[in-house]
Amino acid sequence: MATWTNFYIQTSAVENVADKIISLSDEMVLTRGDFPGDMHDHYLYNEDLAPTYLAISSTQPGWVTIVHNSFDKMADWGEELSKFFNTRLIVLIAQTTSSVYYFALYDRGEKLREIETCYSEDFKMVNFGNKFDFENEQPGKKVNYGDGDKYMFTFGSIEDYCTHFGLTIQADYSEVTWTILKSPQIADAGAAAVKKMEKKKPKWKFW
Repeated sequence: MATWTNFYIQTSAVENVADKIISLSDEMVLTRGDFPGDMHDHYLYNEDLAPTYLAISSTQPGWVTIVHNSFDKMADWGEELSKFFNTRLIVLIAQTTSSVYYFALYDRGEKLREIETCYSEDFKMVNFGNKFDFENEQPGKKVNYGDGDKYMFTFGSIEDYCTHFGLTIQADYSEVTWTILKSPQIADAGAAAVKKMEKKKPKWKFW
C-alpha cells in the first residue's frame, strides 16, 4: 500500500510558507529535523478535517513540498496560499489500495484544474477545468482493452502531469531538513512515548 497526501507551492520561501500555514491552522507545535516517520500513524480519513501534522521543506529548487496527514482536498488552503504567494499550487492525493487518485492545480487564488477518480467502486470521475495542452481527450493515459480504448488516471498520470510544471513528486525526503508542525495533542503523545521509552530498563543492564 502507498499513500500520498501532499501539496506543493511554486516558491522557494520555505519559512514564509510555514508561517502562513501556522496562521491558517489551529495552534501548532513547531520543530525541525528529519522527515517524521510516524505521520502515517496519525492519518485523518475524514475528508472534512484539516491537517494536524505537516512536514514542510524544499525537496527541489523552486518548489516547497508539504506532506500532511489529511485526505482533505485542501480547497480553502489551495486558494488562499496560491493567492498569498501569487503562484501555482498543486494538490495530490493517491492511495493504491483503494485506487483513489486526485490532482488539482491552483494559480494565484483560482482553481484551474481538478481531476479525481476511484477505481475500486462505482465512481464518476471529477474532470473540472480546461484540459492542459499536453492532455489526451480524457485525463490520464490511453489504454487498449479488448472492447476498445479507455483512459486510466493513476499515480503515474499524476507524476506525468506534475513534470509538465517542473515538479518531481518522488524526491528523496532524507536529503533535506524539514519544518514539522503538529497539533499539541500529537506533540504531547509523542513526547510521552519518548519519555516512557527512556524510563525502560535496558535489557543488558542488571540492578
